[in-house]
Amino acid sequence: MLAALIAVIGLPVGIVVGKRFTNSFIPSGVRNYLGVLLIMIATTSVGAAASFLGYGVTAARCFRLQLFAMAAASAGTGVVAFFLVPRLGIVGAAWSLYGGCTGAGDDVRLPVVECDGARPD
Repeated sequence: MLAALIAVIGLPVGIVVGKRFTNSFIPSGVRNYLGVLLIMIATTSVGAAASFLGYGVTAARCFRLQLFAMAAASAGTGVVAFFLVPRLGIVGAAWSLYGGCTGAGDDVRLPVVECDGARPD
């Protein structure tokens, strides 16, 4: 619910107010990065959803599986950043964080299915 709220409200507000915000509070060298702001808002909404899924995995007491899922999401973020940051700069970094949050949400859902009916760690 919170993730949907962030996406539904944050993205339109970012589009409408983002340019004014970047012109007011951000130094002149980086004012043309409204796209990065919007990617980071989307990343926050995906990250909130992944966080709530992580709470469910913790409640199911699947700690070992959660550790490997988060390690895989972190490694995936690093690999994507390795390829995107040199080519796209800060935009590539924003996209790699978005991919990492998306991967974290996907990786956290898998242990919930695997841990169903299993003995807690």
